[in-house]
Amino acid sequence: MKRAYLRGFTILEMAIVFSIFLIIGIVVANLFSHGSAVYRHSEGHIEMQRTGRLAIARMTPYASSMFDGDLPLELPIVQPPAEPDAESDRLVFRSTEDWLGAGYPSPQTSSLYVQSHEDIEGLTFLYQIRYQAPVSPVDRGKILLEKLNYDQATFDPADPATYPVSSSRTLYGLKENEEITEFVFKRLRATVVTLDFQLKTTVKSEVKAPVEVIEDFRATFNLPCSSM
Repeated sequence: MKRAYLRGFTILEMAIVFSIFLIIGIVVANLFSHGSAVYRHSEGHIEMQRTGRLAIARMTPYASSMFDGDLPLELPIVQPPAEPDAESDRLVFRSTEDWLGAGYPSPQTSSLYVQSHEDIEGLTFLYQIRYQAPVSPVDRGKILLEKLNYDQATFDPADPATYPVSSSRTLYGLKENEEITEFVFKRLRATVVTLDFQLKTTVKSEVKAPVEVIEDFRATFNLPCSSM
């Protein structure tokens, strides 16, 4: 009776099989890497949109308080100036609400507590909204509401030195790796101001180089005024 010979794989066959598995592994790894990068990029855009909407929501109540009785429409907004399409890196405005005043709200700091139009005329406070960029690597950017010292006798809208900051509040502080660029207020007309800014962050990946995610935002602030 003849013995049956057992035949194994040759080196060539093993090399071919190994090559096929290697190719499949590379393809799967690339698909996983691409899918992970797309997911993180999309997640970064969603987070940027959430951040932008929150920052705008934090600014809106204060910007919407621009009001100064029966003054001409262009006067409550100091910066940007009244010229069409004028731009500024900050919104400087008069308000009847002393948001950072002691004891706010009170008859001396808020129009909500006054009984006559004449009392509202006496409530005039100067505020500004601006973006403060980081001044050192450990700092983070933030959007500020600042109360300005307002002296009607010495105030000059064209000279920022005539309205120094007396107190401030952070409306929104950026998170790690977040950055705001091109923070610009634009005067479209007497009663309308827009804010354009760009949010940027870096999305990290385990298998690829970090990717920058950028989102553009625009907010429109309408000036409420009794003489409109």
